Amino acid sequence: MLETLLAAREVYTRLCVFSYVIFKNMAGTAGKKTDVSRLVRSYPFIRTAPKYVWQFDKGVALDVGSIAADPSQTTYTYTFQSTFTSAPYVVVSPQGTQSNVSLHVTAVTTTSVTIEASTPFSGTINIHAYYIPT
Repeated sequence: MLETLLAAREVYTRLCVFSYVIFKNMAGTAGKKTDVSRLVRSYPFIRTAPKYVWQFDKGVALDVGSIAADPSQTTYTYTFQSTFTSAPYVVVSPQGTQSNVSLHVTAVTTTSVTIEASTPFSGTINIHAYYIPT
């Protein structure tokens, strides 16, 4: 029991110490993951949970959304909430009780994305769209 608690504390300590990650992607932008709860120099008795925020050196446009899948159709359209200057990169994934389905992005514009499912299913389609200027 004590070993388990010590191991969990060590993992938590490592997560708090590594509060940022610097990465490079193919568009050449650098981003930093910062723990906002550690920016203010207050030291409470009980530490708060980390709240991470991404900071980029270029203007990155992100859009995250979801669509409720209808069991009677296989084609879905999602309109972006963000404005993109060019067609963004889009990642889709199914979520739900029957997630044994393939999702394909058939068309991407600056305002919307069209998704086609291999079979009708009930659940949720999660959508992540991002555009990084070059």
